[in-house]
Amino acid sequence: MRTSSRWRVKNDDLPSHFQTRKQCLHQLLPEELGIGYSDVFQLDSDLSYIETHYTPSQDLGVLTHIESQEPRMVVTLGLKGQSGFTGHRGEELIFNQA
Repeated sequence: MRTSSRWRVKNDDLPSHFQTRKQCLHQLLPEELGIGYSDVFQLDSDLSYIETHYTPSQDLGVLTHIESQEPRMVVTLGLKGQSGFTGHRGEELIFNQA
């Protein structure tokens, strides 16, 4: 879905399959949005590690909806370029490469 100058895709709409060798869910970025993938490793019932390698061809938002109202902690490591987080109330947190 395209909104203004940004493409948005729901996390659940990304093509995915389970990789037995790596024991993770592998999600692909559609070609029209760029190149890249995410590997989601379930470490415990409430703990996931997500490794993402995206090179989008334009501004891209990947939308994720979390059912639980419990607080979540998100840690971003090794960022190249720019990324951000927008909460359900519109609050934004922008990550930039230093």
